[in-house]
Amino acid sequence: MLYLLTNFLRNDAKHFIKLDISKIKTILKKHYRFPTFSMPSVFVGNFINVVFIGLFSRYFGTESAGIIGVSVIYIAVAFGIMSQAFSQVFFKEIHQQKDNKLLMQFYLRNAAILSSISLVAIIIINLLPSQMVVYVLGNEWQDMLPTLKILVFAYGVQFVTSSLSYIYIRLNKQKTRRWCIIALLSWQQ
Repeated sequence: MLYLLTNFLRNDAKHFIKLDISKIKTILKKHYRFPTFSMPSVFVGNFINVVFIGLFSRYFGTESAGIIGVSVIYIAVAFGIMSQAFSQVFFKEIHQQKDNKLLMQFYLRNAAILSSISLVAIIIINLLPSQMVVYVLGNEWQDMLPTLKILVFAYGVQFVTSSLSYIYIRLNKQKTRRWCIIALLSWQQ
């Protein structure tokens, strides 16, 4: 830890000293609305996970909450890594599109690709035998696969919608994105 701190101070701290405050102010003024449409989805996504695990632990015990927590991690991390990588490329591409017809074609093509990836994940999880989880993780996790089979649907939908939701930023329709998040939240309950 000390090595990292000294390395940072020696090599990278000088970049923070040379910051142009006027340039930072210009960027902040230009993108002042960014938190209004990025933060709600982060809070709602985390809220979904906390409520989901909290409800299961209350009604089915803490052991089932542990199984659900691990299931969420396996599904959410896998979809999250793909979604984050895709979203960055998708966001860059949609900002380069000026024609709305081409933008719609690009959106639909990527919706089909993401839906296919999600469908493949759903099929794979639902075709996995219970013995596979026991073989990989051990006997204490044998109840995880039925939970995964339920959660994969919700996270598959979230994978597609969260990746494609950057189109709403491009079109300045963030309120539509919020309704998608609310619909996903109500579907998971």
